[in-house]
Amino acid sequence: MPFVGWTLTTLILPPLADKIGRKWITFGSILLLSTCLAFLLFSRKLWLTITLMFICGMCSAGRASVGFVYGNEFLTPFWRNVFSTLFVFIDGFSVIMAGIYFSSISQHYAYFSMLGPFLGFISCFGLVYLPESPLWQLKVGRVAEAKLTLFKMSAINGIDCSEEIEALSNNESQLMSKLNNTEVEMETSVPLVGAPAQTQSEQNVMFFLGQRVIIVNLIVMCYMWASTSFSYYMISLYMKYLPGNIFVNTIASGSGEFIAYALGGILYSLLGIKKAYSLLYAISSVGGILILIVGTDSETWMPVFCLISKFGVAGCFTICYISNSHVFPTLFCATAIGICNFASRFLSIFSAEIAEVQPPIPMVLFSSITAFGIIMI
Repeated sequence: MPFVGWTLTTLILPPLADKIGRKWITFGSILLLSTCLAFLLFSRKLWLTITLMFICGMCSAGRASVGFVYGNEFLTPFWRNVFSTLFVFIDGFSVIMAGIYFSSISQHYAYFSMLGPFLGFISCFGLVYLPESPLWQLKVGRVAEAKLTLFKMSAINGIDCSEEIEALSNNESQLMSKLNNTEVEMETSVPLVGAPAQTQSEQNVMFFLGQRVIIVNLIVMCYMWASTSFSYYMISLYMKYLPGNIFVNTIASGSGEFIAYALGGILYSLLGIKKAYSLLYAISSVGGILILIVGTDSETWMPVFCLISKFGVAGCFTICYISNSHVFPTLFCATAIGICNFASRFLSIFSAEIAEVQPPIPMVLFSSITAFGIIMI
């Protein structure tokens, strides 16, 4: 149910964030999510649990998709890579924490689950004091509001940027002219050849979808997101059927994620989007093939094969997040990540069903999808 809820809102909340701003959509999503997680701890009715999980999924589009874009837009390109890596790095660490908790500390889920609403409410408190994205404000022409946001940010950081910020107002016409020249980045900036001159209000979703380079990038990124998400969740769910201790296998795969999330950003910086994707997909494909050929007869090596398989797709998750802001322009960025998440969550809905299919079909699909990703990119 969380995937269904997430899929339904990925085409609603991110485009809305491109139109009205990032802050309050992120805040509202996290607040509602935290409330539902708190109620889940006390739910004893199946219909109530299913409903709350569905709502949690709906909130995830605002929490993860819009929230990620929101956080990125406060940062320079270098720190965006760092932030994206930390974003998925912490997510991977939670898997390791869960494996250690349930195998060594307690089998009672409630104590561990309390972390979700607790951290969520703390995040909401911090978001109240966080300003709207200054980059989004500039892109939609709210220069005065962007100046105020930047003055607050410089004061909090103890940096005097008054001259640079005042220049935004002094050169407003030049700034708006520059912002209207939409550019899309893949490995380097790719200008939209032949794109008609547009005002900020005319640069809506349909304007961007009318540009060939954006459509091509969107198709490729949708496959990257969908194949990565499906492979990640399918092998996570299938792990209970693999030989060996499920807790050991989970901790091993979580360790692979943990390392991959940290290295994904580094690989992206060193190799670029295409080579980094290809390398990580190749690693996952090899891990899947090893499970197919050797793993079923070897409990000793199974944790290693799980680590290799999870390593590749986890690293691809990092690159999916990092590359989104480089591939799409600011006023289409949240919408693009919403469309990509729609594709990924829709396909991920079927990951649980595929994980229950008779072997070796799940791992054959896993290896095939990751291998095709090398060709697709």
